[in-house]
Amino acid sequence: MPCTAQEAIEIYGTRDLIEKTFKAGKSTADMSVVRSHRENTAEGKFIISFVAMTILSRLYALMKESVTVDDGNGMKILEPLAQDMSFEELKNHLEGIYMIFDGRGGRRWSEVSKKQHNIVLRMGFPDLYTALPDWVPR
Repeated sequence: MPCTAQEAIEIYGTRDLIEKTFKAGKSTADMSVVRSHRENTAEGKFIISFVAMTILSRLYALMKESVTVDDGNGMKILEPLAQDMSFEELKNHLEGIYMIFDGRGGRRWSEVSKKQHNIVLRMGFPDLYTALPDWVPR
């Protein structure tokens, strides 16, 4: 295909950007190599990876947004969480929270620290750990 050097550089740059985007997404969702013997298994892995990358992209976006909350004295703007921590740090702080079931139908959150409450508040979920979600089985 005849083209100028400038056109070749632009085309290469675009292709390189596309490849890096897909590689980054696949690495983030742990899909760098798809190992499966059946087509429907591979397809299922791609669907799950796409959903995971969609959720991760939304979380990354929420970390970059300011949040406005009512602190009792009026509205207050909280700075974006991304200014204070990376996504890996966010995961480290929140990974220990889990649901406790008592075997008699009772359920509650494990202990949630003030820092953990503050993190989800700054992500835009002020009541995330103050109540139990309806979808949790009894």
